[in-house]
Amino acid sequence: MNSKAFRFTPWLLGFFVALVAIPCLIYLNQFLVAKILGIAVTVTLVVVLRIWLHQLKKQGPAERYSLTSNDVFELHSLVPVFKELPSGVQLALQHRIGLIMGTLLIHNPDNVPIELSPKNLAICGALYAFMELESTKEVVWFIRQKAQRTVDGKYLYLGTEELEDFLRKLSVEELQSRLSV
Repeated sequence: MNSKAFRFTPWLLGFFVALVAIPCLIYLNQFLVAKILGIAVTVTLVVVLRIWLHQLKKQGPAERYSLTSNDVFELHSLVPVFKELPSGVQLALQHRIGLIMGTLLIHNPDNVPIELSPKNLAICGALYAFMELESTKEVVWFIRQKAQRTVDGKYLYLGTEELEDFLRKLSVEELQSRLSV
């Protein structure tokens, strides 16, 4: 988070001065002015925090997708080993897949026919990216007709059949070791 973009210093200095002034005003028997200053500081602080949080949300990472029970059912059929994982590991993997789905871009330049629904395709691509990439902050997947599985930085080049084969051959140990990294 870049603090210069939020301009914290002038606001914090102003809030500090106003909050120090309130006891001084009470000591000088200026109760009405102290109350008005306290209310003004509180309202201003709430407004400024809302603005900062809105800016932070715009700068922050992509939103995590929540997998529904139907998506989890599909995940069980696409990745048979998923059923064998302990429930805590399953939840952690679902969370990780949802995070990656927020950063995943899928391109189909060859107009390859795809049997999977778009969400299932994204789930499978996110799981593959999780298993194969070091950093999943930004992932671009190019679906190819007869591509060999290739990973190049943040770019994935593979076909849907290769992806399905890869997911069917995953083992519990591979998934658990990747989650522990």
